[in-house]
Amino acid sequence: MIAKNFINTAVPALKPEDSIEKATDLLYEYKVEQMAVVENEQYLGMVSERNLQDVPFDWEKIGDLPLAQKDVWVREDRHIYDALRYFSPENHIVAVLNQEKQFQGVINSRELLNQLPAFYGLSTEGGVIVLALQQHDYSLGKISQLIESEGLKVLSMSIEPDNEEISRLRLTLRLNQLDLSRIIATLERFGYEIVAYFQESETTDIAQERLGLLMRFLEF
Repeated sequence: MIAKNFINTAVPALKPEDSIEKATDLLYEYKVEQMAVVENEQYLGMVSERNLQDVPFDWEKIGDLPLAQKDVWVREDRHIYDALRYFSPENHIVAVLNQEKQFQGVINSRELLNQLPAFYGLSTEGGVIVLALQQHDYSLGKISQLIESEGLKVLSMSIEPDNEEISRLRLTLRLNQLDLSRIIATLERFGYEIVAYFQESETTDIAQERLGLLMRFLEF
């Protein structure tokens, strides 16, 4: 899941010599809020719809604009998580550069959201278990070993602080089977506290809710 696998090659980059009119037309044509500006394969920054509003009459080219996000980019061989941290309600596009810092393309948060179900294993049938455990007891290797001993696989996982007790964590595991009774019994036998578990129909609702929250955060 590295950044270059999520590059959008369909949306072109702008050049400093491109006219502001051309930039406006391309933003509308490709239905994007931002576009990268590139010169000789060097990433210069982003131009957005906001940049193009109230432009002084004597500004004719993209090079006349103050570009944003000049230092906001991710290297193509980095994990997609490195790109995710740059997205915000004001920033929907992240530039991708190679090791020589040559521009390779952009990652669009809207398109990335469309791939999240597969990325997090949500498109595969399964169930979810939520564990509460002390931070010093957390060992994903040990937990995974117990899960695999019952013939199950971990499709995805997330970890977050326990709101009820600061020293504890909440570990959410999505597994590849609907019947969770055996693994619940095994985990409890080894002293793990199960605070919640969900079958497929409930899991789907939760997954959709979380994706909806993320989409609203990005103002889609």
